[in-house]
Amino acid sequence: MCYFCHCVIAEELSTDPRLSSTATVTVSIADANDNFPKFYQDGYTATVSETASPGTVVTTITATDRDGGDFGENGIIYQLPGNGAENFKVNNKTGVITVAVCPTPGTGNCLDFETKPIYYLNYKAMDDNGKGHSTVVPLMIQVIDANDNPPQFLSQNYKVTIDEGATKFDPPLRVQARDPDKSSEITYYILEGNINNLFAIDMHSGEITVVNALGLDMTNVSSDIIYLVVEAKDEKFSSTATVNISVRDVNNNQPLFTRESYVASIQEDTPVGTSVEQTQATDADSGVNADLSYVIQKGGYEDFSIDNETGLVKVASNLDYDRRNIYNIEIIAVDHGIPSLTGTTTLTVNVVNSNDKDPYFLPPTQRAEVSEDAATGTVFYTLNAKDPDINDTEVLHFAAIDPITAVDKNGKQVEHTEDFKRFFSVDQETGEVSVAEPLQREIAAIVRLTVLVTDTSAPNTQQGTGILVVTIVDVNDYPPVFSKPWTSQDPSYTVEILEEQPIGSVVDTFTATDPDSNIEYYAIEPDSDFFEVHNTTGVVRTKKRIDYEKMKTLNFTIVAYDSGKPQKSASADVTVNIINVNDMDPVFSQSSYDAEVLENSPAGTHVVTVTATDADEGRIGQVMYSLVGEHSSEFTVGHDSGEVLVSNPSFLDRETTAEITIQVMASDGAPADTRRTVSVPVCASLVLTDSSQLTDDGFEKLPDQIMYPYAEPMICKHMCLASITSDSQNLGIYLNVGCQKSAVHIRILDVNDNPPVFVHHNYHASIVENIVVSPPSPIVQVLADDIDQGINGAVRYSIVSGNQGDVFKLIEETGILYPAKSLVGQPREFHLVVQARDGDGNGQFYDQAAVDLDVLDVNLNKPIFIMPAHPNATVEVPENAGLPNYLVMTVKAVDKDTGDNGRVSYHLKVGNENQQETEEFSINHDTGELRTKIILDREIRAKYELLLVAKDHGSPTSYETLHFLTVLLVDTDDNIPQFPVDGTTHPYRFRLSENLPGQQFVGRVEAVDHDEGKHAVIYYYILLGNGDNQFYINKLDGSLYANQTFDREKKGEYELYIKASNDPNYYLTKEEKEDLNELDEDKSVAHVIITILDENDNPPKFERQNYYAGVNAMANINEFVAKLSAIDPDLGDNGTLMYYIAASNLFKYGSNRSSGSIIPSPFNVSENGKLVTANYMAEYNQDRFILDIIAKEKSYPERQAITRVHVWIYEPQQLIRVILSRPPEEVNQERDMIVAELSNVTNSLIVVDDIRYHVDAGGNIHRDCANSNLCLMELDLTTRTLLDELQDETGLCDMYLHVVDGPSQAITNIPEVLRVIDANYDFLKDYYAGFAIENVVPAFVGMREEAFDPALAALIALLIVLFVGCITFIVVCCCLRHWIITPPSDLKKKEALIKKDVLEDLNTTENPLWIEQKLKLYEEQELTMQVFCEPETLTTTVPQNDLERRDSADCSQVDNTYATIQHPPRRGSLNATLSLGGDDQGDYATLSGGGNLHHNNSTHSSVRGVPRDMYEASMGFQGSTFQVPLGTTESGTDPFRPRTALTINKDGQPEFVAELI
Repeated sequence: MCYFCHCVIAEELSTDPRLSSTATVTVSIADANDNFPKFYQDGYTATVSETASPGTVVTTITATDRDGGDFGENGIIYQLPGNGAENFKVNNKTGVITVAVCPTPGTGNCLDFETKPIYYLNYKAMDDNGKGHSTVVPLMIQVIDANDNPPQFLSQNYKVTIDEGATKFDPPLRVQARDPDKSSEITYYILEGNINNLFAIDMHSGEITVVNALGLDMTNVSSDIIYLVVEAKDEKFSSTATVNISVRDVNNNQPLFTRESYVASIQEDTPVGTSVEQTQATDADSGVNADLSYVIQKGGYEDFSIDNETGLVKVASNLDYDRRNIYNIEIIAVDHGIPSLTGTTTLTVNVVNSNDKDPYFLPPTQRAEVSEDAATGTVFYTLNAKDPDINDTEVLHFAAIDPITAVDKNGKQVEHTEDFKRFFSVDQETGEVSVAEPLQREIAAIVRLTVLVTDTSAPNTQQGTGILVVTIVDVNDYPPVFSKPWTSQDPSYTVEILEEQPIGSVVDTFTATDPDSNIEYYAIEPDSDFFEVHNTTGVVRTKKRIDYEKMKTLNFTIVAYDSGKPQKSASADVTVNIINVNDMDPVFSQSSYDAEVLENSPAGTHVVTVTATDADEGRIGQVMYSLVGEHSSEFTVGHDSGEVLVSNPSFLDRETTAEITIQVMASDGAPADTRRTVSVPVCASLVLTDSSQLTDDGFEKLPDQIMYPYAEPMICKHMCLASITSDSQNLGIYLNVGCQKSAVHIRILDVNDNPPVFVHHNYHASIVENIVVSPPSPIVQVLADDIDQGINGAVRYSIVSGNQGDVFKLIEETGILYPAKSLVGQPREFHLVVQARDGDGNGQFYDQAAVDLDVLDVNLNKPIFIMPAHPNATVEVPENAGLPNYLVMTVKAVDKDTGDNGRVSYHLKVGNENQQETEEFSINHDTGELRTKIILDREIRAKYELLLVAKDHGSPTSYETLHFLTVLLVDTDDNIPQFPVDGTTHPYRFRLSENLPGQQFVGRVEAVDHDEGKHAVIYYYILLGNGDNQFYINKLDGSLYANQTFDREKKGEYELYIKASNDPNYYLTKEEKEDLNELDEDKSVAHVIITILDENDNPPKFERQNYYAGVNAMANINEFVAKLSAIDPDLGDNGTLMYYIAASNLFKYGSNRSSGSIIPSPFNVSENGKLVTANYMAEYNQDRFILDIIAKEKSYPERQAITRVHVWIYEPQQLIRVILSRPPEEVNQERDMIVAELSNVTNSLIVVDDIRYHVDAGGNIHRDCANSNLCLMELDLTTRTLLDELQDETGLCDMYLHVVDGPSQAITNIPEVLRVIDANYDFLKDYYAGFAIENVVPAFVGMREEAFDPALAALIALLIVLFVGCITFIVVCCCLRHWIITPPSDLKKKEALIKKDVLEDLNTTENPLWIEQKLKLYEEQELTMQVFCEPETLTTTVPQNDLERRDSADCSQVDNTYATIQHPPRRGSLNATLSLGGDDQGDYATLSGGGNLHHNNSTHSSVRGVPRDMYEASMGFQGSTFQVPLGTTESGTDPFRPRTALTINKDGQPEFVAELI
């Protein structure tokens, strides 16, 4: 308190003496609050432990105040505002800061170093007990880390694989734990599971290593998996994790059998399934490498089998000592490792013989011939019998037993006499059959003897029976003759038959006669798929329906056989012409049609094109279209094209009718009485108006006006009329109703032809300026209607004009108007024009309305300072700028009110009054410019404190706002912070591993400021590159931290620009950030590059789950098959893959069942995924493989991916060539699309085998064919036009492919594929043009690079002419020789017959054996014998399985035992040579019961099925059909003895010699 004492004198002026009086006046100066609290420092720092208990003193901060009393230090109140200040408590009087009470100390929102290591707070001092002036200083409290968190492993379960014998883990195995406490040091230990101390752990790094330097030794370790429990410890806490180490056994031991060889003996009659020998092998490996499978490699001959798991060998089929008495079986044991190893042993099985087989005749039915005049005692046949158990045939005894039967020459059973039973006798010892009595063919022509053979050496009775058929031979002279118009010169008939006749329809009757015998039977040879003949009547009937569209002419040959001996035949070639009938309905290409058309479409607009085809040919196969039913008059359809067009545009109004149903009828071109008609299926959508119309099963009755001729119809809610069929005989149209998923109808598409219309065109509203903006209050809603549909009727609202400053927002979907900004300070009236536009806001039609808004004003706001913004601001004025009238700053404040309520004036508060100036400063009333009035000298006074006033002119109440402003005179700040420029800091490069948790330290940047004091304090800010807040920086020390977990595969590198500034509140707006440029040149900005390090955290993946490829059967080793590609997004070794083949499953031709995996695989795969052949493919021709291929990571954890490769082994003739007018590079790019379209058409799998440059018809390769005239000549007109348009493009290429049938997985034959493609040409033609496909042909053309040589061609032609001339000359000479030289008369006749036979077609029935005029004895006899076959009851005692092994004869066909004798081959005869492969052979098949000869090289041979060793007998037969065999072959399969070869005389003509036995 200050006191001033004054002495006051009161003195009289007009009196004398002048009296006076004195008084003392004491003036006390009352203190005013004109000083601010002042701190000793500009900023404070403090530290506190994160585990500090509540009440722990952090620091004490006090301030001073020059005023006295409550205006001074006694009245100072302290506060601690800021983010996180709730964790601290300040004594408002003493300034002591302590730790506040918190429910969860050390965690969460309490003090926790790991959550928030630094608190940036403001420390505030206010005098006058908190009501006066205030001063704020920054306070930074650093939280000191304490060990209050246990370490945590990054993974609780580590899994790793290591090879047995490995010396280290690859990649290294390292367990890692993280401790949020920075001061904690983590150490690692193995607690348990370390069997035999195989592993050790580095206590500091956590790396687990193999202890034994020689490699991991798993001896005496029972399990392949070792479970380690590892511990991570800091000074106080610990945690554990599990490490699963899978020791991968190396397949380095092959299986070993307990014995090198096994020997066993077994009786031949041992039952199937009997155990023979137990084999056993062991494998020193473990796990799957020690799992064994046993396989018989060879030597078992399918008579023995082995259990794959146990190795037990068993009998698999009946043994036969005579067939094989010793087996050397090679057995292998295969382990399951990769690659598999094998062990081998040999099992020798001796089969012990048993006399357990009955003797038997071979063949069971034997045949012999004897002349009727043979003398008594003549031996004409020896019975042939065998016993598998004996080698000496002398122990076999023979006899003839009952029944003995016979037939006469007319084929009738002889019953009136038994004299024929005494005709023959059988020698008991030798089995010779001889004539016992004179033969009488009038009694019996064929005698059937039952013969018996007995094994006299057997312990029990062992017998076998057989049949001997003895033919008493006569001679046949004439062949059969068919009725006219058949002649021997023209042996043919022509008949006609209607197509689609029922099975069994009579085609015609063909009869033949024979002058000297009866017609025994008729036959069609070779068999016909379509016709069959009655063997007695000659009536030919159909076997199946015949379709004219598939075949128009059929041919077959009918043969008539007589009953003579030798049997003769005649053949007739029958041509059947098929007559076409109208038997096919038109068929639509689709089961249903859907179409759409815009409303208001003009007449002639295309709606849809329906397509129907009729398989009939000619006029009756032509399809015509018409419309029927409701709405048919509104559309037209092309009579021939099927194109449906709009006829009545006015009918197409979606708002009236949304869907239209029409029926398109397709009729063929047959006459009206046979015409067939079918309609497009029509679908009607029924709308239920009452749910009660539904019945219990969900159906609804049709409207009554639809009449049905049959039962009352029931249809589902969406019913489809499956078809509508009508013809001229029907009086109505019949609807076949069925429920289908698809519907055929025309949907009228909406057109935007109606504008939206507002409900009201004028809206008015009044609002106050302080209307609530957040959440916004609705003002008014505008509405408009549009009757269009969908997006055309979707209305969106917008403000067209009048919305100054975007104060209002109009919700475009609802039309509700909201305030977008505060209306304070905005105009008082708004005249908005709003628009409603259809088309979801993008349509062509719209409507507008007016919205008038009145804003009512309210003085609600105080002025708000913009400059200075802080209520206790400080401004620094360089002392060298402190001149009179110096502009210190422009004070700026705003008021959100409008008018006078928002008009602001500026003042200085001096002594509680608003003034415009002080002694040192002045402020402009309107502009707020604060200027100096005098020269400011920092040495005299360094600081000035002003109280700024911003006051509005509101009425009746005005508001003012006060801000403190401190003006400091300071030295000039003439240096900015700068980052050092060197190789390590320009730019900064930091590295951070992916998948780490957040809050990881990344690195630290540091700048230098050469100023001192507060101008040297540097703050760090991230300018650019941190858009998603991936990082944060400690702005005080420049430490950079990660804010999240990173994934390198998403982004592997981040670039940040960090600003160093002296401004603690540095901030850039979005616009300022966009204007930043040349940051690399700014030394106050650091460029930081953060690289994310890779971890192996992604599995590999194949680009395709299935690959398809083909391999030529003649491919060489290392031939390319396919390129496989798997990707792993990881880097380096983590993303490096190795490929191997896990299985090579073989599928035999025609089988969908695997034959097993081939070991070793016939394929190899390289490190880059290239699949090639590892073996020759010829043995797998027409087979296919499914390869299981694995792509495996090289780094831990060695994840893998699997794919399948389907490989077909083909021949080049099975490929199809697609010719495209594009280079191979472009075709490769569109390969999948081409394959997809071809697969869609063929309904088969398309496999592309190669793409190469085009090969023309001459075999030439054209690498650029676009400008070649040669190419243009080879292509059709359409293709040439296309090439003219592509003059500058690259030329043709060929795509080679094969087509796989889905069910069988076999390669489809080329004609079938081309037929399907041709049938779908209309569908494919657009794709042909799009893909530039020129043609699809078989891939038969060979390639050659050389051009055609005309000179070489001329030389070849000359040689051909010379050769033909020489041949002609030789032929003429030979002819002259025969004309001039006359042979002897008897030879001349013979040669004439021979020449005639040679020149005639071999279809004649003449047999060369009878060309001789001199006939044998038996050739004059009649052959009218009935053919016999033993009855079912007469069976041989030979075991069935032995018969099968010995190819014993089968007598299942009883009507063709005797066949016409075959023409012998004539050496040197062209006709004879040709006849061997032609159809004529079928007319002279020797033994039909024995089957037909199969020619591997001929597709036309009629002789098929004859065993190979019977070919010579069948083709060279020159005597009696049945001959006495001189002996049998070793195999017992040839009942005929060798035939006499055809000889050539000196003139080169064949000599025919008839042979009689």
